[in-house]
Amino acid sequence: MSGCISDFLSLIFYYPFETVKVRFQTKSHHYQYEGLLPAFKHLFLEEGPRKLYRGWLPYALNYTINYSIQITIYEMMMARLKASGMDKEDKMNELAHILSSSFVGGLIGSGLSNGFEVVAV
Repeated sequence: MSGCISDFLSLIFYYPFETVKVRFQTKSHHYQYEGLLPAFKHLFLEEGPRKLYRGWLPYALNYTINYSIQITIYEMMMARLKASGMDKEDKMNELAHILSSSFVGGLIGSGLSNGFEVVAV
């Protein structure tokens, strides 16, 4: 639960950058900016601070679900590996377990949330 909350709170700071990134990727004469700071300035002063967070809810739900799944799968795999007798003294074996748990968690989390990402774009 704490991972879900921390991911959600990090979006409060991250999402305006996502909005500016999307504006840069949009090939439209409406969104011609010279750089990052002019883009933020234009969005904040001319369109209002609410525009920085326009469309954040679907993105936040996808982001939170993705990372919650990743953390859950990672923790489940690590608990299972520890229960199977993972040797604390074998640092290379422990590293392999951590990396494989991270990889599988990321793979499944991204795979399950990819459909929402495609819809958002």
